[in-house]
Amino acid sequence: MGHKDQRDDLKEALRKRDEQITCLEARVDAYIARTSETQARLLKTIDTVDSLKAQHVTDLEAKERETVNLSHEIERWRTFAKCLEVERDDLKNVVEDLIQKVQMSSDWSMWPCSRMDITKHPYQLTENHFKPSDTSCRDSEVLLEYGVSVINRLHTELDHERKAHCKVVEEANLRISELEAKVAAREVVLEASIRHHQERDKSPLDRSRTPESPIPPPKPMTDEDCLRVLADSNTRNKSLEIEIRSLAQKLERARGSAASPACISADATPVVSPSSPPRIVSLDRPYQPAIPRKPLTTDNETHFTPTVHAVSNPPADSHVVTPPLSHNSPISSSDSASQHSIAQLDDQINLYATQLDAFKAERKTLVEVAVRKRRISDGGEPPDFPQILVIEEECVRLTSQVSHLEQELQHSRSSAKSREHELLKEIDALKLLLHQRSPNLYHAHDVQHLDDGIDIEQNMELGTPLQPTAILSWNDPGLTSSPKDPLLIPLPFSPERNSSPIMSSSRPLQRPSSPHPVKLRRLEKGMEVARAQLAAKQLALDQLKIDMEELRHLLSEEPP
Repeated sequence: MGHKDQRDDLKEALRKRDEQITCLEARVDAYIARTSETQARLLKTIDTVDSLKAQHVTDLEAKERETVNLSHEIERWRTFAKCLEVERDDLKNVVEDLIQKVQMSSDWSMWPCSRMDITKHPYQLTENHFKPSDTSCRDSEVLLEYGVSVINRLHTELDHERKAHCKVVEEANLRISELEAKVAAREVVLEASIRHHQERDKSPLDRSRTPESPIPPPKPMTDEDCLRVLADSNTRNKSLEIEIRSLAQKLERARGSAASPACISADATPVVSPSSPPRIVSLDRPYQPAIPRKPLTTDNETHFTPTVHAVSNPPADSHVVTPPLSHNSPISSSDSASQHSIAQLDDQINLYATQLDAFKAERKTLVEVAVRKRRISDGGEPPDFPQILVIEEECVRLTSQVSHLEQELQHSRSSAKSREHELLKEIDALKLLLHQRSPNLYHAHDVQHLDDGIDIEQNMELGTPLQPTAILSWNDPGLTSSPKDPLLIPLPFSPERNSSPIMSSSRPLQRPSSPHPVKLRRLEKGMEVARAQLAAKQLALDQLKIDMEELRHLLSEEPP
């Protein structure tokens, strides 16, 4: 009976423990559901706040646009008022001039006197023919018509003068732009000439002696510098294109004048055709430096440069026919002069073409640099202040969410650790209670009695003898280190011995079954699931931290 009472007590304790565990699990589920509901409400509130902020930003933009439109309307009305004031002043001056002219006209002394002396009227005037009221009305009407005509004439003259003034201002601006372009072109030519002469003055020995200085790093260019350089290069390109067109026209005229004298003798040496000078220049170019020259003027005089001699002396391996130089034949001298001028024009055209290509490449490089810099500093466009505010608000929201998740993670960790310690303590208490309440389930026997073949003393409380089992000691380190319950350890097969008592097959030994290990496995699985959830939350928190760092880095790179 004692064993049954112990078993019943054990079952009752385990049942109570199962109920407590079930209650705790239900509370955990309730807390999880409540947390999820709170988080859903928080996300909904955040979405509502974001929508309200977006609507507020839209309203602010609409108000700003309305304010800008109103300011433009005010400026327009102010301009209209100024125009009306100017017109009023003009009309005032016109009316003053009109009054002065009327006053001068009313003076009879200013009128020219008639040369006819009439002693009497040709016909008798009737008395009271003209009433004073009629004369006054007629005079006022005449004066009004005269004033209207004068005002219209002055208005017409004023409009004409204004148009003439606008035309003069526009022509002056065009002339100024043209002169600036010419000045820029001349400055470029002078800079190239100075640089070329400086390089030419340096001898190879001086160049070898001069130590190579490290190239300083280029200064960073702002957007204004890039735009200014692009505008300068565009102006230079336009001026070069204009000069190239003028040089091409001069070249065509020179070729036409060179091809006009056709009276060449048949026994004369063949002369190079007008289409050959570009080939001569192309052959001679590797043997002479490209010297930038001043473009030809419109004068009839032809200015020759030292490069003409280089053109007249081609290399030996070039298959170019050169005319013989004779001082006696004026036709050959004029042909050689025209050939020299054409070669000079061709050389200048090629030089300007290379300079134009270089300017285009420089412009393209500057555009790429500006685009790359704008991409690095976000589009080359001015920073969008509302977008920066939205990013800062998003950073604040993410920071609060990260802190909330960190607190939740710490709470989960602490609750998991406390729950784990409580469960371990309860497991130890249950094991201790189980071992204290059932001390007779296991009989400690000495191992040497089994080896010596001594009979084991039977328990007198049982009606039938028990089968000898393996002797298990509670002080065994293998059992203490294993988390398994001793009741679940399989027993080895006992060999049949002469000294062992006879086993009764009527009442076999029933091993007490307990659901305690199943609950332990369930708790272990729950702990593993909790650990997995904790690891997932930790990964999510790390990802949020990485996103926050990237946003802070982007904000730090934003231009002020």
